[in-house]
Amino acid sequence: MAAESSEQQVILPEPGKRNILITSALPYVNNVPHLGNIIGSVLSADVFARYCRGRGLKTLYVCGELCTLTPQHDSSTT
Repeated sequence: MAAESSEQQVILPEPGKRNILITSALPYVNNVPHLGNIIGSVLSADVFARYCRGRGLKTLYVCGELCTLTPQHDSSTT
C-alpha cells in the first residue's frame, strides 16, 4: 500500500496512449448501511481500475460522496 502524501497527483490523458476513465455510482443507502451498498456501486469499478493499473494502463478512477445529497438516514436529524 502506497503512503499517502499531502500533494495530489494530477492524472492527465496522454495522446497516443490508451487512457482509461472509470466512474461509479454514488452509494445510496436507503436503510442500515451494509456490505451490499459497496458491492453494488463501488467494488466492481475499483477492481477494474486496479486491473487496468496492474496492466500498466493510464487509469483514472473517479468516485465520491456528497453527504448533503445522498439520502442517508441520520437519526440525529429526525
